[in-house]
Parts: sequence; structure tokens; C-alpha cells
Amino acid sequence: MAIRVTVTRGISAAGAARLVNMRPTVIVSVDLMPVFPAAVYEAGLTAQVVSGRRNERFITVGLKTLSYTDAIAGTVEARRAGADEALFLDTEAHCCEAAASNLFIWTGRALVTPPCHAARFQGLHARRWSISQVRLRCPQRSAPSI
Repeated sequence: MAIRVTVTRGISAAGAARLVNMRPTVIVSVDLMPVFPAAVYEAGLTAQVVSGRRNERFITVGLKTLSYTDAIAGTVEARRAGADEALFLDTEAHCCEAAASNLFIWTGRALVTPPCHAARFQGLHARRWSISQVRLRCPQRSAPSI
């Protein structure tokens, strides 16, 4: 099961209204986990570095927001290039995240993730994977840059 909890600031005037006496709105949605074709598990996905950049200095870096416009535009660009997934670079041209996937690279000796200072969101799956790797004693590190 996939469970998504969305918390908004609640009902208020339009725009960036002051957050005084606000009652948050909580929305819980439940769905089945997506099932990928067997070929994805056997051959993996193809990826394309897209033209849009993630800004590692932006105020919302690291926050899970409902703004998916960049991810959607990147996915459209990647699919037009024949790829399954979009890879984003930050403003320093380091690979920081994918549009809909967590980004890990297996070097043959260690599992490498983009550095925390890159413009990436460390989601629940990334944290869970990190914990699993510690339990499995799989070397893991954050790359200075990818």
C-alpha cells in the first residue's frame, strides 16, 4: 500500500496570507503500490540528463512540496529523448536527483548518493535505504559530487 499524507496551511484568503490562527487541512490518500514491468527489474531504467537545473540555494531545497512542474517537464523532455527517467543537475552541474526515482550509484564497492548540499530531496525511501545498507553492512557514502 502507498499512503500519502498531505498537510496544507488550511482555508484562508488567496495569496500568501498571514498564517495567524490557521487550522491545517490534512488529506490522507491510500492506493496500491505501482507495479513495474519485469523488464525494469531485469534491465533497469534508462535516464536522460535534462536541461532544467535544480537550485541548491533555493529556500525550499529539502522540502517535500506539491510543486511537481519541474519533474513533469523534465520527464516529458526525457521521454522525448527516449529515456524512462529524467536526471537533474544542480547549478554547479552535479547530478543531484531524478524526477520520480531516488538516485543511487553502485560503484562495485559502495552505494553512492548525491551529497546533502546538492539540490535534492532526501525522501523516505532514501532514508530507509540508508538504514537497510547499514544493517546489511553495505558500504555507503555521499559523493563530494556526482
